[in-house]
Amino acid sequence: MDERIAIFIDGSNFYHGLKENIGISKINFQKFVELLVGQRDLLRTYYYNATLSTNEGERYKDQQRFFAYLRTIPNFTVRLGRLEKREGAPPEEKGVDVAIATDMLVWCF
Repeated sequence: MDERIAIFIDGSNFYHGLKENIGISKINFQKFVELLVGQRDLLRTYYYNATLSTNEGERYKDQQRFFAYLRTIPNFTVRLGRLEKREGAPPEEKGVDVAIATDMLVWCF
């Protein structure tokens, strides 16, 4: 039996990890996935993030263009949570971790 792989990417953590550890924030996701897959059969790639508010203007538009780019990659699914405002603190992602765990369990089953 050939090896099969599903990839689950926590977009926010991945972005901040790239930026803080190697000083970049943009990569070619299609090539990245191909590198991870190697000779295995790719079932699907999931990318999770939370949508910015439309009040964010250009940042929101940039994020939407990025999500649209991801959706053009074969076998690539974008799953979006939401951001909730907190008093005196940055917004917090909601629904992303649960979506990751749910999709992992579904694929394992």
